[in-house]
Amino acid sequence: EISKALALTPAEKGLMVATPTLAGAVLRVVNGLLVDRIGPKRSGAISQLIVIGGLLSAYLLGVDSFAGTLALGVILGFAGASFAIALPLASRWYPPEHQGKAMGLAGMGNSGTVFAALF
Repeated sequence: EISKALALTPAEKGLMVATPTLAGAVLRVVNGLLVDRIGPKRSGAISQLIVIGGLLSAYLLGVDSFAGTLALGVILGFAGASFAIALPLASRWYPPEHQGKAMGLAGMGNSGTVFAALF
């Protein structure tokens, strides 16, 4: 529907679909550095404010251009990059003998994205 409404070429459609994943991959590095510098709680709060602000802006202003879809994809990448914040939190909240299980459960949070792409 989006590609029809914006009259996107196949290449633009592919870039639109890939942008959240690519942005999330790059932003995981940024979030990892932020966690080390300012802590996971502040980093998480900043990321959530960016995502909420971006989605609210998209809702209020609308997305009616290819550039707008790419910008929204970058905002959604922030949501995907929150994984880099969850792992340090998960590992610190549990005793050493249970940290592997906790990090495994936190890592399973990405399984929804994998299954959605697979199916």
